[in-house]
Amino acid sequence: MEFVMANSMVAANTWFQKTDKELITYREIGSSHAPPWNAIKFAQIDFVLVPKRWKNNILDCYSNTENYLDTDHY
Repeated sequence: MEFVMANSMVAANTWFQKTDKELITYREIGSSHAPPWNAIKFAQIDFVLVPKRWKNNILDCYSNTENYLDTDHY
């Protein structure tokens, strides 16, 4: 938060009400890429930071778990 505030930024992916599946940005190493999308296997640890002056340009922001890559981040 210090970095965000010091650089006049906002975390855009915290503004929108989304399903758990659309909020997660990380899966526990060794866990499968499959529901249930819960806090035991998944978490929201990555944030989309934008300058405050651009905040009115953000219309939506969510995590896409459909395009699966061999990584632990979405």
